[in-house]
Amino acid sequence: MGLKTNLLKQYKTDKDKTEQGVWVDFENGISIRIRRLSSQASINARREAEKTIVSSLRNGKLSDEQNEEIAVHQLARGVIADWKGVTGDDGTEIPYSGDAAYEILKDEDLAEFRVEILQISLNRDSFKADADKDGLGNS
Repeated sequence: MGLKTNLLKQYKTDKDKTEQGVWVDFENGISIRIRRLSSQASINARREAEKTIVSSLRNGKLSDEQNEEIAVHQLARGVIADWKGVTGDDGTEIPYSGDAAYEILKDEDLAEFRVEILQISLNRDSFKADADKDGLGNS
């Protein structure tokens, strides 16, 4: 038997939202489905990226470039789950793939976009469980 507390209202998150992602609307008709940074897909993507630099990890000496590479890989292949409305310079829609997301996110001109994706993936409110589902409605 678990102890139910008023903390659930503030901290309980929805596992489906965490793992499947939530759709977030951006400007210009762009929507991106973003998973929580702590999702299993995100963790797996980070582990995959770290495999390429295992020796540096063992030495504890990651360069700034290696840290950024891991972060971009994790965001592109683990945090972003899908998108709509992302277009190329010619106006054609770019279908989501981890590779396409990686190419976009590694662009230094889009560093602020990377930061925004990361912030959303860390924002607990984006992944909160519905209050009605946790049995702690207004009492």
